Parts: sequence; C-alpha cells; structure tokens
Amino acid sequence: MKQRIIVLGLKEETGKNDAQVIAHELAARFNGTVVVSFVAWQDLIFSIAKNKIMVSDNEGNDLARADHILAYGWYSKKIPLIRDIAFATALYLESQGVRYWNSEMGQQRSTTKLSAMMQLALGGIDVPDTLFSLNAHSITRLQQDFPCIVKRAAASRGTQNYLVSNKNELQRTVIGTHNLFLVQEYIPNTHDLRVIMAGEQPELFIRRSRSDDTTHLNNTSKGAIATVITGSDLPMEIRNIACRVAAIFGRQMGGVDIVVAEDGSGRYPVLEVNAIPQLTSGTFMQEKYDGLASGLRKILKETPERKI
Repeated sequence: MKQRIIVLGLKEETGKNDAQVIAHELAARFNGTVVVSFVAWQDLIFSIAKNKIMVSDNEGNDLARADHILAYGWYSKKIPLIRDIAFATALYLESQGVRYWNSEMGQQRSTTKLSAMMQLALGGIDVPDTLFSLNAHSITRLQQDFPCIVKRAAASRGTQNYLVSNKNELQRTVIGTHNLFLVQEYIPNTHDLRVIMAGEQPELFIRRSRSDDTTHLNNTSKGAIATVITGSDLPMEIRNIACRVAAIFGRQMGGVDIVVAEDGSGRYPVLEVNAIPQLTSGTFMQEKYDGLASGLRKILKETPERKI
C-alpha cells in the first residue's frame, strides 16, 4: 500500500500559503509513488466521544490513515476558531501516532470547547458525544439524534446554548458563513456541579439547579439556583473525575463542570473546564476565596522554607 501525505490548508488561499498548490507540486515530485491529497480545514469533521474519537475529511476518511501531514494556514485570522481547530487536530494526530509539520501546532492551550472536549476524551474522561465542523452542511447531514444541544464553541455562561428538537431547528441554528457551534448529545438532568479546584484538588462543590422547565440550562447567570454542598454528600467518583480533569489540563486552579445524568446510566460527563471559574463574580465568592486559600495553605505546608 502506498504511503499517504495529507496537506491541510484553507480553501481559496492564494500567495505563499496556497496549500492546494503545495499538494499539487508535491504530487508531481513523488510521481505516483506516494499519494498526496489536499484537505481543507473548513471540511474537517470532529466526532468526539469517550470511547470513539475521529477527525476526518468530508468524505469520512480518517486523518489517522495518513503517514504524514503538512499543516498550513492554521495561524490565519480569516477563519474563526481556526487555531483551536488546529490544536484539536494536533491532539488527535499525536494520539494516533501520526507525524505532522509544524509540530508547534500542538504547542498551544485550549481556547474553545472543541479542543477541551478532545483533551478530555483522549484522557478517558466521559464527555457528551460531540460533533463539529466548520461546514454546517456536514453537521446537518451527520446529526441524527434529537433532541440535542447546540452550543457556540467559544461562548460562556450559557450564552448561545440551545436545546434543538429536530433537523430543521439545527439547520437554522448552525447555517452561516462558517459554523461556530458544537452539536452534543442531550443528557437528561436536573442539575450540574461546579467543582472549584485549588492545587488540583477539589475545595468547593456548588450544585446548580434550574428553577423550572422553561430552560435546559443550569447556569446561575440564566437564573439557576446555586447551593454549596459538602464533598461527603457526593460519590467519590465525582472527586476523582475532577482531579483527573485538572491534571489533564494542568490547571491547578479552575472549575470543572460535571452533569449528573438522570437517565439511569449512572454517568457523570464533564461539560466544561474553566480556567478562572468566576472567582470575583457569581455566587459564593467568599467560599471560593476560602477554597483558594485552603489549597494554597496545603501547598505552602509542602514548600520548604527559603533561605535568602
């Protein structure tokens, strides 16, 4: 079987970064001994679940089948989300042992929910089944299960987060110049948990419950009721999940949002990992400061006294 090189790039790019020209020129030089193909960033499809992850082109060909990938245009400002799309792609390629140039594409930090879901799933964390592509037509073609959640990849505090009942609603939501929304499975629930981490350890647990059925959101910014609960009232599994998540992201400080599934599955999927979980706003600010101080005290106890 011939080896395969994929050239990733932007559609309709011209000048020094025209990846289609690069692919054409490489194909001429390999003269059929290696298969060289162009794939557009705009056509990548991300399918992310705990036990099944794939990044493919719009024909369903897995990028993991490539022997080498050249990535161009991922630093462009022309396409929304492109850097995080590239980061999520790099994470996937590394997990599959596929080499790519330039490797600096993977030396970033998560800036949207897309790469966050990728990191979590690759780390073995349960996440809602997630579908994403800049190509909105791919999304509407592939999504079959309803209702589903449609949320903007770079939004926060429950903004632009919708419970969608059918394909027509989905199409109206995602169709645009570029799709900016993740599509995720709807997990039946009445509340979620915000776990405040300090020193990669849980220091505060906040239960957030929506007050009625007019919304599917448990965000306090959307009217949900917040209650501080003790860790002893929760399954140890939730504490363990939060610790694993903090370690995956290298976030000694942060907030891990975990939904408690009420469909009989016993699942605790992670919805989000906040680098700064509203420490100076929102509910229970004093308790958050207490938790942060508690985590710092533990670290300082383990820190040898400096001799200056």
